[in-house]
Amino acid sequence: MNIPKNVFESLVKWMAKGPWPEHLQEVLHEHFHAYCDLYDIDEFDELADQIGPHWFNSLWDAAFEDFLSRDTEDGNVIETYLKRRGWRETPMTKAFMQSMRTSAMSLYEVSDIRPGESFLARDLLKGGEPVRVEEKTATQTLAPWQHIATRLVTVRDRSIIAGCLLPFEPEMSANLVEAFHVLAENAEIGVEEMFDHTGEPTDDQKIQETALEVALNMMAPVISEIFLLDVLSGSAAGDIPQLYNSDDEEIEFCILHYPIAKGVTQKQIQAILTKAGDMEPATQKFWNWFETAKPAGKKRRKPTNGKQFQSQLMDGRTVLGSLEFKGRKLEAQVNSVERANRLKARLQELLGDMVREPLTERMTMEQVLGNHQRDAGTQEPLDLTPQEEAEIHKAFMDQHYRETFDQPIPMLDDKTPRQAAKTKKGKDKVAVWIKYLERQTASRSNKDLGESYDFLWMWEELGVADLRK
Repeated sequence: MNIPKNVFESLVKWMAKGPWPEHLQEVLHEHFHAYCDLYDIDEFDELADQIGPHWFNSLWDAAFEDFLSRDTEDGNVIETYLKRRGWRETPMTKAFMQSMRTSAMSLYEVSDIRPGESFLARDLLKGGEPVRVEEKTATQTLAPWQHIATRLVTVRDRSIIAGCLLPFEPEMSANLVEAFHVLAENAEIGVEEMFDHTGEPTDDQKIQETALEVALNMMAPVISEIFLLDVLSGSAAGDIPQLYNSDDEEIEFCILHYPIAKGVTQKQIQAILTKAGDMEPATQKFWNWFETAKPAGKKRRKPTNGKQFQSQLMDGRTVLGSLEFKGRKLEAQVNSVERANRLKARLQELLGDMVREPLTERMTMEQVLGNHQRDAGTQEPLDLTPQEEAEIHKAFMDQHYRETFDQPIPMLDDKTPRQAAKTKKGKDKVAVWIKYLERQTASRSNKDLGESYDFLWMWEELGVADLRK
């Protein structure tokens, strides 16, 4: 659909002479004031430096689009402009503007991506069936089941993205959905009073539906605020963020080198680890140490000036570290000093004199990155064609996921996928679990492996293909 990039150029020039700049300033304040107050920012240039030009432009677009859909004491800017200058615009441009006037920012779940063409968008706030959205650029980077905040407009029965697009992680999405429903519940009182005042016949369903529409039209500033405060808080341009693990401990890679005591075999140690409850083999030589409960007395805090790094198994369990058998040595790796101390105490409890006192190696993130850069280019590639690599990758993934069908999954209330899929409630959870797997897999860099892994067989085999939307 050929929508000109300068679609609002004439409108912007026209509105500069009226009351509209003041109304636009009020909307901008709603979108940015919480973040600017938090960081004592007075100028837009300073805000752009703080969050970076890309996100500044995206959030400015979100505020401007919100302004275009607003009713003010002077009317709506698009309606007024089209009445006075609409004869200057093409039919396509007028149709786009009119759709923008009645649009609302919402949160969508992405699926069925056709790169360079379109994707399906399911509204996570209003609900309903997914709609096909025509889009070229964004489809090159979107991942299956990714959540995005955007504004859809419909022109000639075809849906397109208005402009702004903000990515949301699942936890942020949950916060946004909760904020929306609280807003809708609060709006019901005002909606009911409005119907009473007008005398229009109504019922509870109509009141709820109208309240949802009212809340949706109020969501754009909330979306910007959550995105700014949860995603971009403290991300000054050019700064390297501090990294934290899932226990909110500063990341520092630690390797514990345990000599295995004389007369002790790897199999003896593995037999003890098997019974431990928090150790599990990925291969015969490589084991994961995973979280079963938060450390006693651990107070969680949300990092304010950094990013959180979390490693998980495919079934959702948090990986705390790893163990690897190397001849007469057991090598344990974790990503914080605190975890190193906890793992050291845990292995002492499990293995005692079967291993000797370890040597500890510590590496900061800068050292790890430096080693990676020095080592880049020194790795000898395997003599495999891209097709052979892709086939090996697919075979490995098939085997791994098929094995999970009969394993308890925390996201499924510790039921196996096959068990959970026997009930309606369980099927809904299985669908969420597979979406999680698809999103996690798509977020990894698989460019060298050709097309991304196809999870369709899992949906069909577990009988939840009808929920893949």
